Amino acid sequence: MKEEKPKKATHKFDINKLERLERPERYAIYKPEELLVQAGLRAGMSCVDIGCGTGFYTGIALNIVGKTGEVFALDIEDRMLDYTQHRNLDGNLHLLKSQESTFPLLDKKLDFAIMGLVLHEAIDPVSFLQETVRVLKDGGILVGLEWKKKQEDKGPAVHERIDLEETRKLLEDAGFKDIQLDEWTDSHYVFKAIITKK
Repeated sequence: MKEEKPKKATHKFDINKLERLERPERYAIYKPEELLVQAGLRAGMSCVDIGCGTGFYTGIALNIVGKTGEVFALDIEDRMLDYTQHRNLDGNLHLLKSQESTFPLLDKKLDFAIMGLVLHEAIDPVSFLQETVRVLKDGGILVGLEWKKKQEDKGPAVHERIDLEETRKLLEDAGFKDIQLDEWTDSHYVFKAIITKK
């Protein structure tokens, strides 16, 4: 496993506010099932939820991939993984602690990757995305949700957010192709990118 280089600190979600991630209204706002299905997640696929937090997307992904699929839930925080484990989610779930840009997964193993409001937290976004490229198969799909770069009374500060074109450049620099960016809510946009054969 490669060594993580120390880099400057960046915004991270306060794990003392875990309950905020599980408010019922978040499901209506973020529409996680619609997001994953529209992006191409299907029964039988292998999927990774990167920065899984409380398992907000993990449980939905397990329902979609079904008994013939599997979901790997990664987080750098033990408390997040413990919370997800105690949800007693049904299916082929693997909870794994990771370093930020080093995932404990084999090369070219997965069909699908999820990043729910985590890209802006990455200390080195390109390395973070390159590690995602490494674990996805040819034709693998990454879907993510991010905060629009605007001042709001919720979410991260505006200077910590990444605008759409910066996200496009980060994805290109990491090696993704077929990049799509679209509005999702008043506060969020969705990005989707595909791994193509070199």
